[in-house]
Formats: sequence, C-alpha cells, structure tokens
Amino acid sequence: MPRSQIGYLVAVNKNLEEVASLPKLPLFHGPNFIGRNDVSVPDKRLSRKHIALTTSPDGSADLLVEGTNPVVIRSGEVRKKLVSREKTAINNGDIIELIPGRGQRQ
Repeated sequence: MPRSQIGYLVAVNKNLEEVASLPKLPLFHGPNFIGRNDVSVPDKRLSRKHIALTTSPDGSADLLVEGTNPVVIRSGEVRKKLVSREKTAINNGDIIELIPGRGQRQ
C-alpha cells in the first residue's frame, strides 16, 4: 500500500524565506528519515539518518534525533536544542536546524 504524502520540508534562509534552488523534501504519514542523503549539505556533522520525523493522520508530528550531533527546533522565538535520542513534538511552521546556525529546514 503506498504511503500518503502529507506535506514538505523546505529549506529557508536566515530571513526565513524559502530557498527555491533547493528541493522540497516530501513528508509521508508515518516515519520519515532525513539526513545527508536527502539534503545537499556536504557536512559530516549531518548523519545519513540524522532525524526521524513521524507524522500522524491528525497532523501532529514527533521528531527524534537519530544522529550523534544535536539539532535545534525553533518554535516562534523559542529555541530548543535536542541531542541524540531526544524526542519532541513539532508543529507546522517550526524551524528545524539540522546543523545549528548553518542551514535551516522548515
């Protein structure tokens, strides 16, 4: 049975504007693994399977840090650092910094 796509992760710049030259990453119901193989960032701090983003039919999503390096989640003005094996709920519009301070995904 094919998985149902529910949205995208998009790259944003420091001004939180979408970077059109980078591909959108599709998100499907259930687990989505995102890492160096999906994002065109040749940085060894980004694991091949850096985060697991698990989405539910009700629109909620949980993020689990799979890699050894931390990520930062920004929700509005609040920034939260997550280290390996930490999990948090995320919402539409939250910013996921796969490499904190370098590039961002929304």
